Amino acid sequence: MARRNLIVFVVLLLLSLVWQSLSVFLGVLCGGAVALLSFHWMQFSLVKMFVQLDSGSARRFQSSYLLRLATVAAALYFCVAVLRVNPLALAAGLSVVVVSLFWTTIARLTVSRRR
Repeated sequence: MARRNLIVFVVLLLLSLVWQSLSVFLGVLCGGAVALLSFHWMQFSLVKMFVQLDSGSARRFQSSYLLRLATVAAALYFCVAVLRVNPLALAAGLSVVVVSLFWTTIARLTVSRRR
């Protein structure tokens, strides 16, 4: 999954060069970076929660979720307000994980139908 995320991210970055705009390139770059980092942070938190199953693990995961949400919101605010990235390009960059999930689903469905 991580490999597909990076492939989608690089493809979107290369496609953003078509517009020859720094704002568009930075939007895709920032959006993709925020999406990938958030996704990996969530994965780390889930693994940690299941490895350390005790009475407080769910509470720690919820705290981690709120911290991740605030961090993502602050990063997106910084990208839009300070860096002045293109909002549509930012949304395209944020869709890296979603596109990768669709790609993985379609790949697995086509492999399972061949059997």
